[in-house]
Parts: sequence; structure tokens; C-alpha cells
Amino acid sequence: MAKTARVRAAGPRRGRRAGAGGDDGTLGRRVAALRRARGLTLRALSERSGISESMLSRLENRHAMINAHSLLRLAAALEVDIAALFQDGAAETIRTGRRTVTRSGAGVHRRTSRFRFELLCADLAGKKMVPSINRIAATTLAEVGGLRAHPGEEFIFVLAGPVVIHTECYAPMALAAGDSVYIDSTMAHAYTRGAKADEAIILVVATRGAAETTPAVGAVPLAGPRRAATRPLRKPRRPPQ
Repeated sequence: MAKTARVRAAGPRRGRRAGAGGDDGTLGRRVAALRRARGLTLRALSERSGISESMLSRLENRHAMINAHSLLRLAAALEVDIAALFQDGAAETIRTGRRTVTRSGAGVHRRTSRFRFELLCADLAGKKMVPSINRIAATTLAEVGGLRAHPGEEFIFVLAGPVVIHTECYAPMALAAGDSVYIDSTMAHAYTRGAKADEAIILVVATRGAAETTPAVGAVPLAGPRRAATRPLRKPRRPPQ
């Protein structure tokens, strides 16, 4: 009996945790597989994506989550559609006459460090837009890690609100259900909810291709000590003496 008690007290071994935030590990496995298939080291992928080596390593080993902005950068750096980061099977690429349908609730459901989301039309690769339905739980910028920027443009339509849109160039703006906004994604931004319930928005990001993966001016640090995607300090000019 004493031996059994000691075994129970020891509990599970450390370092063998499940995917962060309920992730089944698909994202980490896919990133690692895509990186190796392209002959990239963690440092090379870090330089391409603007995400620190330490964060990429933690992601591949299922010890961290990343936000949607970082997912877009990873997809661009690896030259794949964002849906390929979550699916072992390659999405279908059609050059002309393209059409794809996502039935209600049948998209690819995932979560980031900022919100839960459902990728729509994920079976089609090479899209110029990344449509998704995002559910926002955070109420403050601190909860979402501050403002972030990425290449592209976004159209946001509020399904349930209010949702507060934060940007580096404008005062926070509350949107109610039925409201919409179109923004330049290179302007650092974030979303928070304005009530005590999950808010859903449709987010469409028009990506600009893998060649434009340089972190946008105005982005805050993604993770770790590396220099990628940091917001420059803006000091007011002093009048001439």
C-alpha cells in the first residue's frame, strides 16, 4: 500500500504535456514537417516569418500557441495556404473556375492565444483571401498580447457584438452586430469583446504572397528575444534651439 501511495504522489512526468490550449498537436507536427521538407532550420524559418526560434521550437513541441497573425506569417514563410498548417492532407489547388462550399459549422475549428476560430473554405489552396469566423473572449489588450500587424487587408463583419476594434492609428471603435470595417493589416491592430459573452466576427484577410513576409512597421514583439517584428519607439522631435 505504501508503494502504491508513493507512485500516485509522483503523478505524471513533467515535460509531456498535451498540446497547449487543447490543440491536438497537428499544428506543431505540420509546421515541423513543412519546415524540414523545405530544408529550413528553425533559424531560417524564424528569419522568414519574424517569429523567434524559441517560439517556433515550443510550437513544434506542443508547448505553446500562437496568434492568427503569426499563423499568416508562418503560412507565407512556408509558402502554403493557412489551412495546410492544420491538415495532414494537402488542400486542392484549382487555377480557374474555383468554387468551394463550407456548410454551417463544418469549417476547420482551431484556437490561437487570442481567440477561437473556424477556418472557412479550407479545402481550397492558393486562395487570395483567408475567411474565418472568430470568437473573441478577451476584454483587454493585455489579454490578447497587445497590437499586432501583418501583410494584407481585412474586412470584418460583426455577427454578434459589441466588438471593439483597436488600431495604432485610431481610437478604439465599438461595432455592433451588422456593422463592418475594412482595415489595412499592416496597421497594428487587435479585437476585444465589449460584453460578457463570446462575440463572433467574420474575418477575411487578403494575403499578399510569400514574398512579402517582412514584419510590418508597427508590430509588437511576437515572442522571445530576437529582433523580429518589434514596434519602433517614436520620439517626439525637439524644436530647434
